[in-house]
Amino acid sequence: MEHIIGNTHIVSLFERLLQNGQLGHAYCLVGPAHIGKHTIACEVAAQYLGTTSVQLRMHPDMFELSPEDKENGKIKIEVVRSCKEFLSHTSVHGRGLVVLIDDAHTLTDEAANALLKSIEEPPKKTLFLLVTPFESLLPQTIRSRCQILQCTTVGREEIIQALVTRGTSLDDAHMYASCADGRVGVAFGCASSFDVYTQINGCRIQSERLRHAPLYEKIQVVQDVTDDEIVSLSERIACWCVADMQYVRTEIIRTGTIDTAVLDYVCGYPKLLETLRTNTNKQLTLEQFVF
Repeated sequence: MEHIIGNTHIVSLFERLLQNGQLGHAYCLVGPAHIGKHTIACEVAAQYLGTTSVQLRMHPDMFELSPEDKENGKIKIEVVRSCKEFLSHTSVHGRGLVVLIDDAHTLTDEAANALLKSIEEPPKKTLFLLVTPFESLLPQTIRSRCQILQCTTVGREEIIQALVTRGTSLDDAHMYASCADGRVGVAFGCASSFDVYTQINGCRIQSERLRHAPLYEKIQVVQDVTDDEIVSLSERIACWCVADMQYVRTEIIRTGTIDTAVLDYVCGYPKLLETLRTNTNKQLTLEQFVF
């Protein structure tokens, strides 16, 4: 797993468990979006099955669940039924079975209940890997049966070094790392497309405006967000959340105090995302959150 950037404590843990044959049956990787959780999960799955992360998706002993629509989708009961059918078969290559659940917090109650028995009493040599940025939205019944691993944002210098190693100029690497706020996936996205950098940086500016702008500007921000057809709401909310978390951390270091208003925003983002998934009037939902 030497190519994974950041979260060395998680990587080292999995390397040790894999090497010693002590891997548990269910893990949930939690942390902000785009910090490498899914990459780590895929690498663990690949090593467990004796293949590579590139070939993983085609491996007959691998099953991945994720919402069909990243913006408003859920993982539904029909997909879980297919997963349970997969688990009823023995491993093709004899090493075991892996189920990877991306955005696990989008499991419907019905799907989570159907999956629960498999996680409680998994078939022999079965590994469940769940990934979510919103642990609090994951059904408690599922969460309590997994080992929770908290992933963190990646250090600025580590991101800069990774970008430079991949051919980005030092100046651009500094710019992209600043924009990413510790999310290595965002930094790579910025490096691959300047449009991505512009969009992400715009989201960071919006989060600042939502904190300090007068009411009429906040109204305009909400209008701009709901009219935008380029950046998804879930992606934008993830950017706002990370930017606000960074602001809170900076203020604590600088002044020793917490901006409780911004902290309330941070704590409210998971609920906002869940509400947006079920409420067709997205502008009204955003207005209630912002105001």
